[in-house]
Amino acid sequence: SGLAAGNFVAPKLTALGKATIAGALSGSEWDVSGHVGAVKATTMIGSRIALGEGGGLGGPRYDLKSLTLSGDKLNVNTPSFVRSQVYLTGTIGSAKLNLVDTTDEIDSPSSTRRLGVRADVMTLVSFRASGVNSGKLVTLRKLGSPGDLASPLTNPANIASVIDSFRLVVV
Repeated sequence: SGLAAGNFVAPKLTALGKATIAGALSGSEWDVSGHVGAVKATTMIGSRIALGEGGGLGGPRYDLKSLTLSGDKLNVNTPSFVRSQVYLTGTIGSAKLNLVDTTDEIDSPSSTRRLGVRADVMTLVSFRASGVNSGKLVTLRKLGSPGDLASPLTNPANIASVIDSFRLVVV
């Protein structure tokens, strides 16, 4: 279902077909024990999307078709992925994060609350980050194992999986 402008806080869901947020996905926690279709927002700030039991390992595999953050069209230097997490035990079809803030720490000191994206398989992940790849778009494809982040075939720009406080994790 499409959503109106503003923030969206979801209760525990069993599936989510589609979510379109006209503004920021801000301060939201989505725990979905099922597949999620397309998620679109301008920015994702201080939010978490977790598929499975808190996005944890060992449970059923749930997939996220796509996450697209369009960013602020008036100020392209404003980060669109800030203090946020996307965790799942399945496949991310595509995660287009636009501009990632790699310096902002999450409010919780818990080591289980890492910023970034974690999945079993990432078909496509793209982002820009200050000081990474000369600020140019990074596009990674077909990440299916932890070793893929170290491989010149799937990571030709040799982008680190940990960039300050931002992490890309393939499990």
